[in-house]
Amino acid sequence: MKSSQERADTGTGKAPQPYLDGDFAKELSYQLWVTKGARFHACRRLQTKQKWSSYSIAALAFYAITVNLVPVYGVAFSPDTGPLFAFVSSALSVLIIIISLLEGARQYDLRADRHHRCGLELGKIYRELRQLRTAHGDEPQPLPAETIQLLRERYEAILDKHENHEDVDFLLMQAKKSEWFNKGFAMRVWVRVRWYLQVSLFYHLTILVPPVVLIWWWASSATTGAS
Repeated sequence: MKSSQERADTGTGKAPQPYLDGDFAKELSYQLWVTKGARFHACRRLQTKQKWSSYSIAALAFYAITVNLVPVYGVAFSPDTGPLFAFVSSALSVLIIIISLLEGARQYDLRADRHHRCGLELGKIYRELRQLRTAHGDEPQPLPAETIQLLRERYEAILDKHENHEDVDFLLMQAKKSEWFNKGFAMRVWVRVRWYLQVSLFYHLTILVPPVVLIWWWASSATTGAS
């Protein structure tokens, strides 16, 4: 287990001083631990983006079809609104195509799977290192330099073949493990807000803004017609 001093000093992106002052096995253990955690959060971030991307495209398709059917069923408030509904439907259709192309090119599912596999591979090395360090008792023991070098080369080889995670992934790990990184309530809230802004806000706006605008336009038209 980590000491209270180690837990209090792990708030930076690099290995904190207690790990740098220790042996290389200790520093490598820290690097493996934080990197695998960040990669799992990167997987979650991309899976969330894939889910909301699908929801937003489906919502836009529903809006486009609905707006196109309004004049057909005579729901339009006046004959002059027909061209407007046709324009809105066409604009939504073009927006669906653009978003589908852009989101599809980002391959969220594939990248999420790669981050997950990267986390699993790093976790395997992390467990091997812990087993080697505690093979002769509960207290971590020094390891031969050759063993540490082999583990580090495996660690770096995994990093080389996988996409890097983003800052928000590491920050979310810090927020989830706040007792280890000595992070307060304000930091945890800020990280979750940043996560939402970066991951979900665009899709929520895509889903919510069109009906809000249409309802506002409908209310304005009804008020104008009544007057």
